[in-house]
Amino acid sequence: MKRDYAFVIEPLEHAELSASSAERWLSCPGSVALSRGLPNVSSSYAAEGTAAHHIAAYEQGFQDSTPWNAHRWLDKTALVEGHKILIDEGLLDAVQEFLDYIVANEEPGDVALVEQSFTPAMAKLHPKFGGSTDRVMWRERTRLLRVYDYKHGAGVPVDVDDNKQLKYYAAGALLSNPQWNAEDVELVIAQPRCDHEQGRIRTFPFKAIDLLDFIADLIEGAKRTEEFGADLAPSKKACKWCPAAAANKCPALEKHTQALALADFTSANVERYSKDQIAEFLRMAPLVESRISAVREFAYSRACAGEEFPGFKIVEKRATRKWKDEDAARATFEKLPGALTEPELRSPAQIEKLLGKKKFTAQAADLVEKKSSGFTLAPAEDPRPPAQVAQIADFSVVPPANAEKTE
Repeated sequence: MKRDYAFVIEPLEHAELSASSAERWLSCPGSVALSRGLPNVSSSYAAEGTAAHHIAAYEQGFQDSTPWNAHRWLDKTALVEGHKILIDEGLLDAVQEFLDYIVANEEPGDVALVEQSFTPAMAKLHPKFGGSTDRVMWRERTRLLRVYDYKHGAGVPVDVDDNKQLKYYAAGALLSNPQWNAEDVELVIAQPRCDHEQGRIRTFPFKAIDLLDFIADLIEGAKRTEEFGADLAPSKKACKWCPAAAANKCPALEKHTQALALADFTSANVERYSKDQIAEFLRMAPLVESRISAVREFAYSRACAGEEFPGFKIVEKRATRKWKDEDAARATFEKLPGALTEPELRSPAQIEKLLGKKKFTAQAADLVEKKSSGFTLAPAEDPRPPAQVAQIADFSVVPPANAEKTE
Protein backbone atom coordinates (compact mmCIF):
# COMPACT_ATOMS: atom_id res chain seq x y z
CA MET A 1 0.00 0.00 0.00
CA LYS A 2 1.45 3.36 -1.07
CA ARG A 3 0.98 6.58 0.83
CA ASP A 4 1.57 10.17 -0.07
CA TYR A 5 4.23 12.08 1.85
CA ALA A 6 5.85 15.43 1.23
CA PHE A 7 9.16 13.55 1.31
CA VAL A 8 10.50 10.21 2.51
CA ILE A 9 13.96 9.79 4.03
CA GLU A 10 15.25 6.31 4.68
CA PRO A 11 18.02 5.46 7.19
CA LEU A 12 21.44 6.32 5.80
CA GLU A 13 24.83 4.79 6.47
CA HIS A 14 27.05 6.92 8.69
CA ALA A 15 30.83 7.05 8.74
CA GLU A 16 32.03 5.00 11.72
CA LEU A 17 34.11 7.92 13.01
CA SER A 18 31.72 10.68 11.97
CA ALA A 19 31.54 14.27 13.18
CA SER A 20 28.16 13.76 14.85
CA SER A 21 29.57 10.96 17.02
CA ALA A 22 32.97 12.60 17.68
CA GLU A 23 32.00 13.55 21.22
CA ARG A 24 31.44 9.84 21.89
CA TRP A 25 34.39 8.17 20.20
CA LEU A 26 36.94 10.76 21.29
CA SER A 27 35.94 10.38 24.95
CA CYS A 28 34.98 6.67 24.87
CA PRO A 29 37.14 4.97 22.21
CA GLY A 30 35.96 1.48 23.19
CA SER A 31 32.40 2.33 22.14
CA VAL A 32 33.35 2.06 18.45
CA ALA A 33 34.16 -1.67 18.51
CA LEU A 34 31.15 -2.38 20.75
CA SER A 35 28.81 -0.55 18.37
CA ARG A 36 30.11 -2.13 15.18
CA GLY A 37 27.33 -3.92 13.30
CA LEU A 38 24.58 -2.57 15.52
CA PRO A 39 21.82 -0.39 14.05
CA ASN A 40 22.05 3.30 14.90
CA VAL A 41 18.43 3.76 15.96
CA SER A 42 16.72 7.04 15.18
CA SER A 43 14.27 8.37 17.76
CA SER A 44 11.14 10.24 16.75
CA TYR A 45 12.81 13.43 18.01
CA ALA A 46 15.86 12.83 15.84
CA ALA A 47 13.59 12.10 12.88
CA GLU A 48 11.82 15.41 13.39
CA GLY A 49 15.21 17.10 13.35
CA THR A 50 16.12 15.33 10.13
CA ALA A 51 12.88 16.58 8.58
CA ALA A 52 13.75 20.12 9.66
CA HIS A 53 17.22 19.76 8.11
CA HIS A 54 15.67 18.56 4.85
CA ILE A 55 13.35 21.56 4.64
CA ALA A 56 16.16 24.01 5.50
CA ALA A 57 18.43 22.55 2.82
CA TYR A 58 15.63 22.46 0.24
CA GLU A 59 14.87 26.14 0.80
CA GLN A 60 18.56 27.07 0.49
CA GLY A 61 18.55 25.42 -2.92
CA PHE A 62 16.38 28.20 -4.38
CA GLN A 63 18.02 30.98 -6.35
CA ASP A 64 18.10 34.54 -5.02
CA SER A 65 14.96 35.39 -6.96
CA THR A 66 12.86 33.05 -4.78
CA PRO A 67 12.64 34.03 -1.09
CA TRP A 68 13.27 31.23 1.35
CA ASN A 69 9.91 30.34 2.88
CA ALA A 70 9.86 27.31 5.17
CA HIS A 71 6.14 27.74 5.82
CA ARG A 72 5.25 26.46 2.36
CA TRP A 73 5.54 23.00 4.05
CA LEU A 74 2.89 23.70 6.71
CA ASP A 75 0.62 20.74 7.61
CA LYS A 76 2.39 18.36 5.23
CA THR A 77 3.50 14.95 6.48
CA ALA A 78 6.90 13.34 5.97
CA LEU A 79 8.16 9.83 6.60
CA VAL A 80 11.62 9.97 8.14
CA GLU A 81 13.50 6.80 9.07
CA GLY A 82 10.24 5.01 9.86
CA HIS A 83 8.70 7.90 11.80
CA LYS A 84 5.68 9.83 10.55
CA ILE A 85 6.37 13.54 11.06
CA LEU A 86 3.62 16.15 10.88
CA ILE A 87 5.26 19.40 9.78
CA ASP A 88 3.70 21.98 12.07
CA GLU A 89 4.13 25.69 12.58
CA GLY A 90 6.57 25.29 15.48
CA LEU A 91 8.97 23.24 13.38
CA LEU A 92 8.79 25.69 10.50
CA ASP A 93 9.19 28.76 12.72
CA ALA A 94 12.48 27.27 13.95
CA VAL A 95 13.72 26.51 10.43
CA GLN A 96 12.74 29.98 9.22
CA GLU A 97 14.69 31.59 12.07
CA PHE A 98 17.77 29.71 10.89
CA LEU A 99 17.20 30.74 7.27
CA ASP A 100 16.63 34.37 8.24
CA TYR A 101 19.92 34.39 10.17
CA ILE A 102 21.79 33.18 7.09
CA VAL A 103 20.26 35.91 4.92
CA ALA A 104 21.06 38.59 7.50
CA ASN A 105 24.69 37.52 7.98
CA GLU A 106 25.91 36.85 4.46
CA GLU A 107 26.81 39.36 1.79
CA PRO A 108 27.22 39.50 -2.00
CA GLY A 109 30.33 37.65 -3.08
CA ASP A 110 30.16 35.02 -0.34
CA VAL A 111 30.42 31.42 -1.55
CA ALA A 112 28.05 29.00 0.18
CA LEU A 113 27.78 25.21 -0.06
CA VAL A 114 24.85 23.20 1.33
CA GLU A 115 25.26 19.58 2.42
CA GLN A 116 28.70 19.25 0.84
CA SER A 117 30.19 15.81 1.46
CA PHE A 118 33.71 15.98 2.85
CA THR A 119 34.18 12.20 3.04
CA PRO A 120 36.72 11.95 0.18
CA ALA A 121 38.98 14.58 1.75
CA MET A 122 38.66 13.38 5.36
CA ALA A 123 39.11 9.73 4.37
CA LYS A 124 42.68 10.60 3.37
CA LEU A 125 43.36 11.26 7.07
CA HIS A 126 41.59 8.09 8.21
CA PRO A 127 39.43 5.69 6.16
CA LYS A 128 36.61 5.82 8.70
CA PHE A 129 36.25 9.61 8.71
CA GLY A 130 33.45 11.23 6.72
CA GLY A 131 30.23 13.21 6.64
CA SER A 132 28.71 16.43 5.33
CA THR A 133 27.96 19.94 6.53
CA ASP A 134 24.62 21.74 6.85
CA ARG A 135 26.09 24.87 5.27
CA VAL A 136 29.56 26.38 4.92
CA MET A 137 30.32 29.90 3.76
CA TRP A 138 33.59 31.28 2.40
CA ARG A 139 34.26 35.03 2.41
CA GLU A 140 37.34 35.76 0.32
CA ARG A 141 37.45 39.42 1.32
CA THR A 142 38.29 38.59 4.95
CA ARG A 143 39.46 34.97 4.48
CA LEU A 144 36.66 33.78 6.75
CA LEU A 145 35.21 30.27 6.83
CA ARG A 146 31.83 30.04 8.54
CA VAL A 147 30.37 26.64 9.45
CA TYR A 148 26.66 26.41 10.25
CA ASP A 149 24.98 23.59 12.14
CA TYR A 150 21.24 23.49 12.74
CA LYS A 151 20.06 21.79 15.95
CA HIS A 152 16.33 21.14 16.21
CA GLY A 153 16.40 19.77 19.77
CA ALA A 154 14.40 21.70 22.34
CA GLY A 155 15.47 19.95 25.53
CA VAL A 156 19.25 20.18 25.87
CA PRO A 157 21.16 23.29 24.76
CA VAL A 158 24.27 22.54 22.71
CA ASP A 159 27.36 24.62 23.43
CA VAL A 160 29.16 26.11 20.46
CA ASP A 161 32.43 26.95 22.23
CA ASP A 162 35.15 24.59 21.00
CA ASN A 163 32.43 22.22 19.74
CA LYS A 164 34.12 19.03 18.43
CA GLN A 165 31.44 18.24 15.87
CA LEU A 166 31.62 21.67 14.24
CA LYS A 167 35.44 21.77 14.33
CA TYR A 168 35.37 18.43 12.51
CA TYR A 169 33.04 20.05 9.94
CA ALA A 170 35.43 22.99 9.59
CA ALA A 171 38.38 20.67 9.02
CA GLY A 172 36.38 18.75 6.42
CA ALA A 173 35.34 21.96 4.65
CA LEU A 174 38.89 23.30 4.35
CA LEU A 175 40.33 19.95 3.25
CA SER A 176 37.55 19.63 0.65
CA ASN A 177 38.10 23.18 -0.62
CA PRO A 178 41.90 23.71 -0.60
CA GLN A 179 41.46 26.93 -2.60
CA TRP A 180 40.07 28.53 0.57
CA ASN A 181 43.12 29.91 2.37
CA ALA A 182 41.27 30.64 5.62
CA GLU A 183 42.67 32.83 8.34
CA ASP A 184 39.61 32.81 10.60
CA VAL A 185 36.87 30.28 11.31
CA GLU A 186 33.47 30.95 12.82
CA LEU A 187 31.30 28.13 14.13
CA VAL A 188 27.55 28.76 14.24
CA ILE A 189 25.02 26.66 16.11
CA ALA A 190 21.41 27.53 15.39
CA GLN A 191 19.10 25.99 18.00
CA PRO A 192 15.95 28.12 17.71
CA ARG A 193 13.76 25.96 19.96
CA CYS A 194 16.12 26.01 22.96
CA ASP A 195 17.17 29.04 24.98
CA HIS A 196 20.84 29.47 25.84
CA GLU A 197 22.72 32.17 27.70
CA GLN A 198 24.54 33.00 24.44
CA GLY A 199 21.30 33.13 22.44
CA ARG A 200 19.38 30.66 20.33
CA ILE A 201 21.89 31.22 17.54
CA ARG A 202 25.42 31.47 18.85
CA THR A 203 28.92 31.66 17.41
CA PHE A 204 32.48 30.72 18.30
CA PRO A 205 35.40 32.34 16.41
CA PHE A 206 38.95 30.99 16.35
CA LYS A 207 42.04 31.01 14.14
CA ALA A 208 42.11 28.51 11.31
CA ILE A 209 45.65 27.44 12.21
CA ASP A 210 44.24 25.93 15.43
CA LEU A 211 42.55 23.27 13.30
CA LEU A 212 45.96 21.67 12.77
CA ASP A 213 46.08 20.64 16.44
CA PHE A 214 42.47 19.50 16.31
CA ILE A 215 43.10 17.33 13.23
CA ALA A 216 46.04 15.76 15.05
CA ASP A 217 43.72 15.03 17.99
CA LEU A 218 41.19 13.43 15.62
CA ILE A 219 43.82 11.15 14.11
CA GLU A 220 45.16 10.19 17.53
CA GLY A 221 41.62 9.57 18.80
CA ALA A 222 40.89 7.36 15.79
CA LYS A 223 43.98 5.28 16.58
CA ARG A 224 42.75 4.77 20.16
CA THR A 225 39.48 3.32 18.87
CA GLU A 226 41.49 0.59 17.08
CA GLU A 227 43.41 -0.55 20.16
CA PHE A 228 42.58 -3.96 21.63
CA GLY A 229 40.54 -3.40 24.79
CA ALA A 230 40.09 0.30 24.06
CA ASP A 231 38.91 2.27 27.08
CA LEU A 232 35.20 2.45 27.89
CA ALA A 233 34.24 5.71 29.60
CA PRO A 234 30.44 5.99 30.04
CA SER A 235 29.08 9.50 30.35
CA LYS A 236 25.77 11.20 29.71
CA LYS A 237 26.99 12.73 26.45
CA ALA A 238 28.82 9.64 25.21
CA CYS A 239 26.06 7.15 26.02
CA LYS A 240 23.06 9.12 24.81
CA TRP A 241 23.34 8.12 21.13
CA CYS A 242 25.61 5.09 21.49
CA PRO A 243 24.32 2.00 19.63
CA ALA A 244 26.08 -0.28 22.13
CA ALA A 245 24.27 1.39 25.02
CA ALA A 246 20.95 1.10 23.20
CA ALA A 247 21.50 -2.59 22.43
CA ASN A 248 22.59 -3.38 26.01
CA LYS A 249 26.12 -4.33 24.90
CA CYS A 250 28.28 -2.12 27.12
CA PRO A 251 29.84 -3.87 30.16
CA ALA A 252 30.93 -0.58 31.73
CA LEU A 253 27.41 0.80 31.54
CA GLU A 254 26.06 -2.52 32.83
CA LYS A 255 28.25 -2.16 35.90
CA HIS A 256 26.80 1.28 36.63
CA THR A 257 23.25 0.03 36.05
CA GLN A 258 23.63 -2.93 38.40
CA ALA A 259 25.10 -0.75 41.13
CA LEU A 260 22.15 1.63 40.92
CA ALA A 261 19.59 -1.18 40.70
CA LEU A 262 20.98 -2.88 43.81
CA ALA A 263 20.96 0.32 45.86
CA ASP A 264 18.26 0.27 48.53
CA PHE A 265 16.86 3.68 49.36
CA THR A 266 14.01 2.61 51.63
CA SER A 267 13.77 4.56 54.86
CA ALA A 268 15.24 1.66 56.82
CA ASN A 269 18.41 1.48 54.72
CA VAL A 270 19.07 4.95 53.41
CA GLU A 271 21.40 5.82 56.30
CA ARG A 272 23.85 3.13 55.22
CA TYR A 273 25.00 5.29 52.29
CA SER A 274 27.49 8.10 52.66
CA LYS A 275 26.99 11.44 50.93
CA ASP A 276 29.77 10.52 48.50
CA GLN A 277 27.97 7.28 47.60
CA ILE A 278 24.69 9.09 47.05
CA ALA A 279 26.50 11.66 44.88
CA GLU A 280 27.93 8.78 42.81
CA PHE A 281 24.42 7.30 42.40
CA LEU A 282 23.22 10.70 41.19
CA ARG A 283 26.01 10.75 38.61
CA MET A 284 24.98 7.25 37.46
CA ALA A 285 21.26 8.07 37.16
CA PRO A 286 21.43 10.00 33.83
CA LEU A 287 23.38 7.12 32.27
CA VAL A 288 20.72 4.62 33.31
CA GLU A 289 17.88 6.93 32.20
CA SER A 290 19.54 7.38 28.80
CA ARG A 291 19.97 3.63 28.56
CA ILE A 292 16.28 2.97 29.22
CA SER A 293 15.27 5.50 26.57
CA ALA A 294 17.76 4.06 24.07
CA VAL A 295 16.53 0.48 24.65
CA ARG A 296 12.94 1.56 23.98
CA GLU A 297 13.91 3.31 20.75
CA PHE A 298 16.00 0.34 19.65
CA ALA A 299 13.18 -2.17 20.26
CA TYR A 300 10.65 0.07 18.51
CA SER A 301 12.85 0.44 15.44
CA ARG A 302 13.49 -3.30 15.14
CA ALA A 303 9.79 -4.11 15.69
CA CYS A 304 8.89 -1.69 12.89
CA ALA A 305 11.24 -3.69 10.67
CA GLY A 306 9.29 -6.87 11.43
CA GLU A 307 11.14 -8.38 14.39
CA GLU A 308 9.08 -9.76 17.29
CA PHE A 309 9.82 -9.32 20.98
CA PRO A 310 8.03 -11.74 23.36
CA GLY A 311 5.25 -9.97 25.23
CA PHE A 312 5.25 -6.82 23.06
CA LYS A 313 3.65 -5.62 19.84
CA ILE A 314 3.49 -2.53 17.65
CA VAL A 315 0.15 -0.73 17.85
CA GLU A 316 -1.22 2.55 16.57
CA LYS A 317 -1.05 5.35 19.09
CA ARG A 318 -4.40 6.24 20.57
CA ALA A 319 -6.30 8.33 18.06
CA THR A 320 -7.49 11.80 18.93
CA ARG A 321 -10.51 13.48 17.41
CA LYS A 322 -9.96 16.40 15.06
CA TRP A 323 -12.24 18.59 12.99
CA LYS A 324 -12.36 17.51 9.36
CA ASP A 325 -13.27 21.05 8.36
CA GLU A 326 -12.87 23.64 11.07
CA ASP A 327 -14.83 26.28 9.13
CA ALA A 328 -17.84 23.93 8.92
CA ALA A 329 -17.48 23.03 12.57
CA ARG A 330 -17.25 26.71 13.54
CA ALA A 331 -20.45 27.48 11.60
CA THR A 332 -22.18 24.67 13.52
CA PHE A 333 -21.04 25.55 17.03
CA GLU A 334 -20.04 29.23 17.10
CA LYS A 335 -23.30 30.22 18.85
CA LEU A 336 -22.76 27.64 21.60
CA PRO A 337 -21.62 29.50 24.74
CA GLY A 338 -17.98 28.71 25.50
CA ALA A 339 -17.32 27.03 22.13
CA LEU A 340 -14.71 29.57 21.07
CA THR A 341 -11.39 30.37 22.67
CA GLU A 342 -10.72 33.43 20.55
CA PRO A 343 -9.92 33.16 17.80
CA GLU A 344 -10.02 29.35 17.63
CA LEU A 345 -12.77 26.78 17.95
CA ARG A 346 -12.39 24.39 20.88
CA SER A 347 -11.45 20.76 20.26
CA PRO A 348 -14.08 18.07 19.61
CA ALA A 349 -13.61 16.69 23.13
CA GLN A 350 -14.17 20.13 24.66
CA ILE A 351 -17.29 20.79 22.53
CA GLU A 352 -18.65 17.38 23.51
CA LYS A 353 -18.25 18.32 27.16
CA LEU A 354 -20.23 21.53 26.60
CA LEU A 355 -23.04 19.84 24.65
CA GLY A 356 -23.20 16.39 26.16
CA LYS A 357 -22.32 13.21 24.31
CA LYS A 358 -25.75 12.55 22.79
CA LYS A 359 -26.23 16.04 21.30
CA PHE A 360 -22.62 16.18 20.15
CA THR A 361 -22.90 12.84 18.33
CA ALA A 362 -26.06 14.01 16.56
CA GLN A 363 -24.60 17.33 15.43
CA ALA A 364 -20.95 16.49 14.79
CA ALA A 365 -21.04 13.02 13.24
CA ASP A 366 -19.87 14.33 9.86
CA LEU A 367 -17.50 16.94 11.26
CA VAL A 368 -15.10 14.76 13.24
CA GLU A 369 -12.47 12.23 12.31
CA LYS A 370 -10.09 10.17 14.41
CA LYS A 371 -6.42 10.22 13.54
CA SER A 372 -3.49 8.41 15.12
CA SER A 373 -0.18 10.25 15.25
CA GLY A 374 1.83 7.10 14.55
CA PHE A 375 2.81 3.82 16.17
CA THR A 376 4.21 2.70 19.49
CA LEU A 377 5.49 -0.45 21.17
CA ALA A 378 3.03 -1.77 23.77
CA PRO A 379 2.68 -4.85 26.02
CA ALA A 380 0.93 -7.83 24.43
CA GLU A 381 -2.06 -7.45 26.76
CA ASP A 382 -2.82 -3.95 25.40
CA PRO A 383 -6.35 -4.09 23.91
CA ARG A 384 -5.33 -2.40 20.65
CA PRO A 385 -4.84 -4.77 17.70
CA PRO A 386 -1.27 -5.26 16.47
CA ALA A 387 -0.30 -3.16 13.47
CA GLN A 388 0.71 -4.97 10.32
CA VAL A 389 4.28 -4.50 9.14
CA ALA A 390 2.88 -3.36 5.78
CA GLN A 391 1.16 -0.46 7.53
CA ILE A 392 4.50 0.78 8.73
CA ALA A 393 6.99 -0.20 6.07
CA ASP A 394 5.25 -0.26 2.68
CA PHE A 395 5.74 3.32 1.55
CA SER A 396 6.57 4.96 -1.74
CA VAL A 397 10.17 6.15 -1.57
CA VAL A 398 11.34 9.50 -2.87
CA PRO A 399 14.94 9.53 -4.19
CA PRO A 400 17.32 11.09 -1.64
CA ALA A 401 17.55 14.88 -1.91
CA ASN A 402 20.67 16.87 -1.33
CA ALA A 403 19.23 17.79 2.05
CA GLU A 404 19.83 14.37 3.52
CA LYS A 405 22.85 13.99 5.76
CA THR A 406 25.43 11.39 4.76
CA GLU A 407 27.33 11.01 7.98
